[in-house]
Amino acid sequence: MCISAGLGFLLCSAIQVRKKHLLQKQMAEGKLYDERYKIALIKGGFKVFEFDKTQGIVMQSNEKWGCCGFDELNGEPEIYIKRGIIHPEDAEEFKRIFDEIKCQSTCLSCIIRLKENMDYVWNRIMLISLSSEDAVIGIVKDISEEKEKEMVFNYQQEEKYRISIKKLYPYCLEMNISKNYFQSKSELFLLNSFFEEGDNMEELLANFAEAQVHPEDQDIFGELFQRNKLIENYFNHRTQFDVEFRLKAQGNQYTWWNCHLLLYSDERGDICGIVFFKDIDEQKQNTLMLQHYAERDLFTGLYNKATTQTQITKVLTQNNDKESIHGIMVLDIDDFKNINDTMGHIAGDIVLKKIATDMKDTFRKSDIIGRTGGDEFMVCMKDILDANNITNKAEELLEKIRSYEFYMENGKEVEISVSIGIALYPQQGNTFQELYQKADRALYHSKRCGKNQYFIYDSILD
Repeated sequence: MCISAGLGFLLCSAIQVRKKHLLQKQMAEGKLYDERYKIALIKGGFKVFEFDKTQGIVMQSNEKWGCCGFDELNGEPEIYIKRGIIHPEDAEEFKRIFDEIKCQSTCLSCIIRLKENMDYVWNRIMLISLSSEDAVIGIVKDISEEKEKEMVFNYQQEEKYRISIKKLYPYCLEMNISKNYFQSKSELFLLNSFFEEGDNMEELLANFAEAQVHPEDQDIFGELFQRNKLIENYFNHRTQFDVEFRLKAQGNQYTWWNCHLLLYSDERGDICGIVFFKDIDEQKQNTLMLQHYAERDLFTGLYNKATTQTQITKVLTQNNDKESIHGIMVLDIDDFKNINDTMGHIAGDIVLKKIATDMKDTFRKSDIIGRTGGDEFMVCMKDILDANNITNKAEELLEKIRSYEFYMENGKEVEISVSIGIALYPQQGNTFQELYQKADRALYHSKRCGKNQYFIYDSILD
């Protein structure tokens, strides 16, 4: 029994020793494979570093792999960003591949710029998980020559496009957005008087907008040429923009221009822009005239019924946070049928035009004024402080119309008056239909109470 036990012990020990030798051999072979893999990469012009997924640290081997800044530091990937080894615009992409390789990805790559000898050079970085579960090999390859060829090719393609589009736009202005200066002057005299080659692009564009761009279009113009926004748009692959705005011509006259902006990267990698200008005043005026006829009541020049409803609905839906207050007013001419019947339709037409003129003189340019029926009008006062703003305007309009002197052929004076109903957003409704119905109830309440006055809707009218 003792001999059998002794033989069993020796057999188990031999098996364990053999397993240990096999494990050591496998580890040695795996390590040798990893080392050979690294050496092969280095001889192939690649640079190599190591990354520990568990600790999240970039590490150096005992050997100096000479990896463009990676041989200087051991630490988390963020340290290379803080030290300026990674180009600031590529920092997020650099962090991304290290974050994702820790989440069991086996192979990831990115193209970024690394600092070498005070300059940033384009490199491709690959992260590969090898035999050890936590071990990652980082491979870096200088692709600056390849990238330069790609940029030159793209520049040449963009140059062909610029040449073709210049045939459509007679005036252009070129600028280096990265370095914030103008590269060439425009053939347009108006622009030449403001812009010189090499001047501060952002500052001069702001001065130009203030001096030459129509006040209502300055926000559009300024937003288009925000330098930081242009750079952001380029990296988000938004490279073409079209806007229309008015530029000062002679005196206080303005003409419409189309501006086409094209962003591109030049052979040095700078983000540049070329701005094409075209006079579209005649075409735009024709378009605005057609739009005017489509939107307006041709007799009074006010918005027609459909446009009034569309414009008011737009105001209400844009302010669904309930913070703004808007006043809706419905107005009806008192005894208008009697004016037409006793004095004729020509007299009625004069009254309609007079009231339309009084309304335009009373309300703000930003308010919506429309003729919604034969003798019915509607107003939307946007962004008022309280009900007093619209009731004051209602009283002002009533006084103007009361003072209107109108006489029949026999010399008898005819009194002209209107009745007004008012509803407020959001207290009395959120939609056009709700507010119109409640303002209409208030209007007929003012008529029942003697006409020639205004009422604000109240729930007792329901």
